[in-house]
Amino acid sequence: MRPDLLLVGLGNPGRKYRKNRHNAGFIVCDSVSDADGLKFRFGPGNSRILDWTFEEKEVIVAKPMTFMNNSGKAISELLSFYSVGPERLLVICDDFSLPLGTIRIRKSGSAGGHNGLQSIIDQLKTVHFSRMRIGIAGKEEVSDWVEFVLKNFKRKELKIVLELSREAQAAVKTMILDGIDQAMTKYNKNYAVQEAQPKEV
Repeated sequence: MRPDLLLVGLGNPGRKYRKNRHNAGFIVCDSVSDADGLKFRFGPGNSRILDWTFEEKEVIVAKPMTFMNNSGKAISELLSFYSVGPERLLVICDDFSLPLGTIRIRKSGSAGGHNGLQSIIDQLKTVHFSRMRIGIAGKEEVSDWVEFVLKNFKRKELKIVLELSREAQAAVKTMILDGIDQAMTKYNKNYAVQEAQPKEV
């Protein structure tokens, strides 16, 4: 099967990392599994994968088991196995430079200090692949960002990210059906701020 999209969430495998801020990409992928009652299985590229279908569109959802800093190797093997190029790749990852609850979709760009993205760029030899960044930065001052991203989300933070995952799924569907520009226009926002704003009466 040659999928319409290869959706890859970035994170670190293992129970101790499951609720880490650095695992926001995995959390979004798991929400796809939970919402549609799908199960991950072992696939190519040392990844766990599932098949996600909607409106006759085929998406391979993948979680590399290579640890964050070697994500590029797994993704390179996935692209090769499914015979698709970087133009059909969407990477979902955390971003400590964006406020918690933010979705930021881009067509391409630098790694921005993210080791997982840098690994992908190094392996694919291109910055031209789509990415969806999930904001994880809180309001507190952080002196050590490496330590920060490897700590678990606080309970309220995790609730925001889980709610955000539903918007991320909708954004992926829009991207496939209507194009990435439509997805960017509709979903690039801070949903935590949206929730905090009083509703009109």
